[in-house]
Amino acid sequence: MADPVLPKRRKAWHPKARTGCKTCKARHVRCSEEKPQCQRCIKLGKVCGGYADNPKPWIFEPWSERSGHYRGSQSANDALEGPITIVSLYDGVFTSPYTTAEAQTALDFWLRLTTPGGTDCPADAIRNTLGRYIPQAAWHLDVVRHSLLSAASTALVLEARASNWSLELQSILSKQSVVHMHLAIQAVLKERQPSLSTVLAAVMIAVVCVWTGRWEEYNRHINHCRTLGRAVRAKGEFVDADLLISIDTMFHVLQPFPPVSTVTKESRLEYAVAVLTAAKAWFDDSLPDLEETSACEPLKTALRAYRTRTMWTLRHWQKFDGQGKEHAHFASLTQSPFGPAVRHVQQYINDHTDFDLGLLTTQLTLGFKSTLLYGACGNAQRMRETAIACHAPIVILASDSL
Repeated sequence: MADPVLPKRRKAWHPKARTGCKTCKARHVRCSEEKPQCQRCIKLGKVCGGYADNPKPWIFEPWSERSGHYRGSQSANDALEGPITIVSLYDGVFTSPYTTAEAQTALDFWLRLTTPGGTDCPADAIRNTLGRYIPQAAWHLDVVRHSLLSAASTALVLEARASNWSLELQSILSKQSVVHMHLAIQAVLKERQPSLSTVLAAVMIAVVCVWTGRWEEYNRHINHCRTLGRAVRAKGEFVDADLLISIDTMFHVLQPFPPVSTVTKESRLEYAVAVLTAAKAWFDDSLPDLEETSACEPLKTALRAYRTRTMWTLRHWQKFDGQGKEHAHFASLTQSPFGPAVRHVQQYINDHTDFDLGLLTTQLTLGFKSTLLYGACGNAQRMRETAIACHAPIVILASDSL
């Protein structure tokens, strides 16, 4: 008896999708075609490029629409008070997961806060992580969205207190922060194994701790984030490079700070002012040396930008610190939160071939921000000045420092 003839195997076939996102098209993979960002990109940790014909309502280029919004006559205190332009939802096609006005307001403020305007400093990993990658993931992942809303609401509460907004609004925002933090922690505890969403949520929980002055909790969370990130990557799950760089840099920047349990708030402020004073001296010494060489121009731009931010902060903070009488001491700037950046620049001077501009700007950003947050001690006015010093355009800070 003849063997039965088996039908020839055919490759699985599906209609070619021409409406996929730009990232999936470039990778030649099938797109999930979910709006506004495809779930496939989110799960793989890719930055979805969006769809050719549709806007991206969840995020925006915050300063592209308001490039002329700031004027030289504006004061630095006004730099965070202008109207926010958001891309409107596309004819009601997209359903935003931010269902309340308070949640949308907090998100708008967060996007504005974490995506500073202008091109006065090259982009860094922490800006990409907090201002782009996490908000994108939060659109689809509940645990990340809850932690993001908690952090955004916390930041907005500090602004509301410093600006004397209504107590009712402050109460609503405070409650929103607490509720979403509780929901984020609940969601994390329900996860049987750590995943990318766990890492992202842990980063945002750490941000809430540092913005509310709980420094040692922040330190513990960053250590936990570092361990989680490695565990998730070891499982073979994709973890964005900027996220890993941000966490690792936060860890190294945190090491020199004196434990808050052993110092007073006044001593923390004195330490921060002393570090900033030493950093300004380093900027003053480094820039002339680099100007005389064919150094990387973006490197000089970054150093000039943070010199201006440092000068502005010193001008405002020395009034809290006995007119600049610093009593805190440390061996050298290399053993301060600016240590990673100082060593990186020295390495560049010695060997131009081994230099990572993105890493340096991340080290500068986190060294500067961490020093300010450590010295601010959760004080509403100094926290607001920290936000201005870190995020306001250089032209505003420079004019206010004269």
